[in-house]
Amino acid sequence: MIRSRIAASAFTLTLATAAIIAAPGRAHSATLYRTYDGTGWHIPTGNGIQYLGTGSWRIQFYDTTSRTTLTPYAKLTAANITKATGVTVTVTTTVTKSTTACPTGRTIIMRLTSTVTRSAGSQCHTATGAADGSRVSIATSNWTAVTLNGSHDIYHRKVVSHELGHSIGLGHPKTWTTNPSPLMRGDVWGGNTTLTTADDYTSQDINGLKALRANATKLRPPAAAINTLNGATTQ
Repeated sequence: MIRSRIAASAFTLTLATAAIIAAPGRAHSATLYRTYDGTGWHIPTGNGIQYLGTGSWRIQFYDTTSRTTLTPYAKLTAANITKATGVTVTVTTTVTKSTTACPTGRTIIMRLTSTVTRSAGSQCHTATGAADGSRVSIATSNWTAVTLNGSHDIYHRKVVSHELGHSIGLGHPKTWTTNPSPLMRGDVWGGNTTLTTADDYTSQDINGLKALRANATKLRPPAAAINTLNGATTQ
């Protein structure tokens, strides 16, 4: 039975390849294959994530302190992600002490913790490369000490949006334009500078989020390979 399935898959792939060869215009189309880089955005496929599926996501919390502190900011970011991608992200009241490195079922577990000195969002994926879960650790030392434009709250909004951007598949962009530069920028804090817009993804970030979704219906580039090891990007 297994051999038959493999053979059938190989035959199907051969037909698909032949169809592409027979239609050179399509083979060279920029819309045929998944894209991982653009001005102001980057999808780090070395972490295994290739695309963002249609399934809804849920945000949970490691403990009650994390839930109380992070919920308002998580809700702002969840709304921004849903608006950009059409994928529902729900902030729950669930508290879980789960220690699994990679939560599954499109679950993000957020924690405000003194065990790290830099905030980070891990990137977990399915075997096909779909973003599937994450653990977000927000460094307590930075949360209480860092200000941007003289405001703790601007920093709070930015760090939560930045790490949740990692959670669903974005990395640090390689190139960008300014005014404003992308929120997902990795060398300094990018994004908007006012309090009411500090959590917003810029147009460059949004292009990356849309590319993540669009990749779900595209072919993987011939030279691309999914790294089966999950990784983490930090800020």
